[in-house]
Amino acid sequence: MQLFIGQINGNTALLSDEEARHFTKVLRGKPGQIINVIDGSGKMGTGEVSLISTHSVEIKLDSVIENFEKRNYHLHIAVSPTKTMDRTEIHIEKALEIGVD
Repeated sequence: MQLFIGQINGNTALLSDEEARHFTKVLRGKPGQIINVIDGSGKMGTGEVSLISTHSVEIKLDSVIENFEKRNYHLHIAVSPTKTMDRTEIHIEKALEIGVD
C-alpha cells in the first residue's frame, strides 16, 4: 500500500494532477489497487482505485481516519538564523520531518 496526497470528500478521494501522473505513469497503478490517501489536514483514507483518467485518479474509500497521527503534545524548537538561507531551509525541513510544530 502506498501513500498519496489527494482530496478526501466523504467516501471518495481524488489524487492531485501530479500524484495521479506518478501513480499511473511511474508506478503503473491499475484499477482495483488498494492505496492510502492523506489530505494534509489530518484525514487519511484507505480504499480501492475505481477510476483512472488522463489527469485524475478516483479512489472509493473503505475507511477514513480523522486526526491521523494527531499527537497529544506539541514539539517546538528554537532556531538561530545563520548567514546562509540554505542552512536555515535544511534545518526547517528536517525539523518538520521529525514532527516539530
